[in-house]
Formats: sequence, structure tokens, C-alpha cells
Amino acid sequence: MFFRFIIFYTVLPILIAFIFNEYFIYYVAIFQCGWPDNNGSGEKLRALVLSDPHLLGDIEGHWFDKLRREWQMYRSFQTSISLLQPDVVFILGDLTDEGKWATGKQWDRYVINAKRLFATPPGVQLYVVVGNHDIGFHHDVTNTKLTRFLKDFSTKNVETIELKGHTFVTVNSMGLEGDGCFMCQATERQLQDAMDYINCKNSMKPKYCNSNKKHPDPILLTHIPLFRTSDIECIGSDAGQDGQHRRFNYKDTLKESTSERLLNLVHPRLILSGHTHNTCHRSHKDGTPEVTIASYSWRNRNDPSFYLFTITNDDITSFKCHLPTESTVFTIYGVAVIAALFIFKMACNRNMRCYSKIWKRL
Repeated sequence: MFFRFIIFYTVLPILIAFIFNEYFIYYVAIFQCGWPDNNGSGEKLRALVLSDPHLLGDIEGHWFDKLRREWQMYRSFQTSISLLQPDVVFILGDLTDEGKWATGKQWDRYVINAKRLFATPPGVQLYVVVGNHDIGFHHDVTNTKLTRFLKDFSTKNVETIELKGHTFVTVNSMGLEGDGCFMCQATERQLQDAMDYINCKNSMKPKYCNSNKKHPDPILLTHIPLFRTSDIECIGSDAGQDGQHRRFNYKDTLKESTSERLLNLVHPRLILSGHTHNTCHRSHKDGTPEVTIASYSWRNRNDPSFYLFTITNDDITSFKCHLPTESTVFTIYGVAVIAALFIFKMACNRNMRCYSKIWKRL
């Protein structure tokens, strides 16, 4: 009886820590999030935006790491949907970590898993932007990899999305190289068609073309950010917390000429991007704001996050939501283990025979 008493009260702190860390901690973190105020005109749209989940695959992902990261993202996402109830969710690319390498069967498992983890209830629409880990960088993309991603995640190379009077344009970043590749010409043509549609120059015109109301400029969503030399250009960046600012190479952002072409063609009111795994707020030369959203995966960051946007016709407000930090989780487990050992020592000190009893049972 005494032995069972010791075991129960020794295991109890660890059990409490496990339940808190693997379930309730997500509610504690996300309870601190809230939709930003927006007093602009027109109907409000509430958008939850995340980037770079990097769901692990069969090649580089250890089974335990894969299990843990998927559980963390599943609990974070489902808790966010339940508490915040957004109108729409956008994932800004790199949904998968090994989609660029996956065989047919591996890809099918990826799709089933991703749809399970990021399932949304009726009335909450989910849109996924293509990322380089999903199909490969520009020179690695094949028609098969591109086609299966677009088909299985019900998205397009370039897509125009209209929600509550607000227009979004998603674009495949890897198709913006401008070198005449098999998808590059199609991407540029589709982007021009999308802008002709938005600007009422297309035979298929949006409903607002028949009214006198001025339609707001679109919001551009792309996986790879527009050109910048490093994160030192960012305001509110979490990239330089250690005092070091990463300098970008040609794969980290779009080319300067491509970025200028996008800005001149789309005239976006806001640009949302991912890819760097760090947060960045910046304004381009013409004043267009861009928000680069940090990775949603604990494998890439100690402190993953996502964004909430409240969008009206003449204003966009944002709030950065922080998920539980990995270091906090480890600290709680560490404190629980120390408490368990302390309880065990105090109990056994009152009955010295418990050490020999436990040793015999072992």
C-alpha cells in the first residue's frame, strides 16, 4: 500500500505536466490572441494566416519528431479555429517538407495527413499557396509535382479569390523567374488575366464592375518574399534577436526586377509572404506594406507564430499570435521531474525500507 502511495504521488506531477503541455497550454497561449480592431468601411473579413508548417516526410523526419511536431500543429490549429473562428485561413506555402522529393504513395499520405491536421469546419474556407518545399525550387519543378499539388489542395497556379467584397491574388513564386520555363509563361499570362479580371478588362467581370463603387486593391499572397537584401530592412523582425541579421541570397527572395514587375502589375494594398521562417514588416519604395510570416513549426523556431488580419475596404489591421515556446514546455517538464523526485525522496525518508522495497520490485 505504501509503495503504491509513493508511485502515485511521484508520477502525479509528471502526469499533470504532460496533460497541460500537450493540451491546455495551447488554450492558454491562444486565449491571449484577439482580432485587431478595425473601424474601416465595408464588411469586415477575419483572416488567419500562417506559413511554413513543413510537415515532415519519410526521408528526413524521425518518427518521434514527426509525431510530436504534427501533434503540436494539430492542437495549435484546431484550438485557434475553435477559439478565434476566422472567416478564412491562408497557408503561405511549404505545407510539406518533402513534397519536392515524395513519390506517388508518399505524396498521397502527405495529402491525407495535411488535410487531417488543418481541417476546417463548414463556413471556414482554407486556401494553400504553393511553396518551394511542396514542388521544388524553380529548376527542380516538374509538371507532375506542380499538377498534383494544385489538384490535391484545390488551388491554382495563380488564383483570384473574392471574399466579402475583398480580393486576394495568390501566385506561384517559382513561376516568376521570367526565363520562359514551362510554368513561367503560364504564370505571367495567368497573372495578367487575373489583373484584367480585377480591373474589369476581362469578358468575365466581377459584380462590382457594374456599380459605381471603387473596389479596393487586391491583397497579394506569395510564398517567397519580394526583394530585400536582408532582415535589417525589417521593422518588428524576430530574425535579428541575437544581434545578427541574415543576408539573403537569390533563393531567399524574388529578384528585384520581378518584385518591381509584380508591384507595377498588381498594385497590391498588402503583400503576405513566408519562406524565411522569420517575421518581417517592411514597406516597398512605392509604400506598399509587406508582412513576412514566421514558420508555424517548432522544428524551425522555438517560438512559432501566426497572424490575424481584420480587413475592411479602407483599412487592414493585424495581430501577431504567439504559440507556446518549446523552451517553456521543456521547463515545465523539468520542474515536474524535480517535483516528482522531491516527493519520492521526502516519502522514502519517512520510511527507509521503501528504498529496499522499490529496489526489489525493480
